[in-house]
Amino acid sequence: MHWLFRKHQTAAIIIYLILLCAICSLPFMYVSFIPDAVDQGVAVGMRYIMYRRSFDEVDEANKELSEGKTDQAEQRLQNFLLENGTPQPDQLMTNSVVAAHMLLADLYHKQGKSNKAIRLLNGIVTRVPLHYRIWHLLGILYKDKGDYDAAKRSFHHAFKLAPNHPLIVEHYLEVLAQLGEFDSIVWVYDQFQRALKRAAPTVQIRAGSERPYLQRYFLQLVDLPVEHGLFTSTTTLYGLKRGNKRVLKIPNQMLTNWFLSEKDIYIQLRFENIYDGLVINGLQLTYDSGRSQIFQFNQQNISYFHQQHSGSYFIAEFPLNIELTEVVELQVIYSCPVYKLSSDAMRIIEKAKLNIDQAQNPK
Repeated sequence: MHWLFRKHQTAAIIIYLILLCAICSLPFMYVSFIPDAVDQGVAVGMRYIMYRRSFDEVDEANKELSEGKTDQAEQRLQNFLLENGTPQPDQLMTNSVVAAHMLLADLYHKQGKSNKAIRLLNGIVTRVPLHYRIWHLLGILYKDKGDYDAAKRSFHHAFKLAPNHPLIVEHYLEVLAQLGEFDSIVWVYDQFQRALKRAAPTVQIRAGSERPYLQRYFLQLVDLPVEHGLFTSTTTLYGLKRGNKRVLKIPNQMLTNWFLSEKDIYIQLRFENIYDGLVINGLQLTYDSGRSQIFQFNQQNISYFHQQHSGSYFIAEFPLNIELTEVVELQVIYSCPVYKLSSDAMRIIEKAKLNIDQAQNPK
């Protein structure tokens, strides 16, 4: 009996050592035998999984709030911040932590717990000082509380980080009007006008062939809306115009590369300096005969990637499943909101100018 026990014990040790060697060899096997194409697809897909999972709790809390389940949402956010309250080096995790703080602070504010909301935001803004959304919400909380000096400081920080954001400017002007700081009102308006010219939208245009099959399969498995192409051609256009159905011309030298490809082509547009409201309306092709044709986009032939929590950019991507041999010009039709101040904000500015003029030229 004792001999039998020792025999089984020896077999168990051997099996354990084999499994241990197999586990230790996995990294070597992955590097040695997994093709680069699969490796790239796995890397892109895992990055997206991390992104999406980092916002799972925040998105679920948003859903609960929309359904009126405020207690559940509050408890979910509090638990999330207990586990992940410290911003991480990874930008994705930091954005989700910031989003949770802001959502919970807004909930406290609506419950009449303004002081608790302000303490929560002051705790995160010292660790993430370059996030304009935190400063903006903090200013709103101080403003609603009647602490205009603190609101002014918060709006000033937000304004420095996003000087062309009309809503921040309007809230800032309202507080300055309450404090009677007319010179500051005119200065803010002047800086806003300058920022609109400096910080016009930009777009990075990327073109490339579709990814290999195994990469495409993995990216479809994780439901990644973009990064379906292996982008090899890139150009950036600055100073885009805002407005309804604007035209973005694709540089002709990029078309040359597409003509030579026998694979399906993907185009990706990365817009920056846009806070919200971007719409890609369609694609206009002009042929060498002079004839033009417009392809309309819908959910089936274009995908978007935009996370409100993480900043002012949009990514749009679409396959170019059309014949290009006779195309001489390719244009993207887009709509982008024009940033302007409300009539109430303009009245504050006009009143400030009038007060300055009367002080300088008393009757």
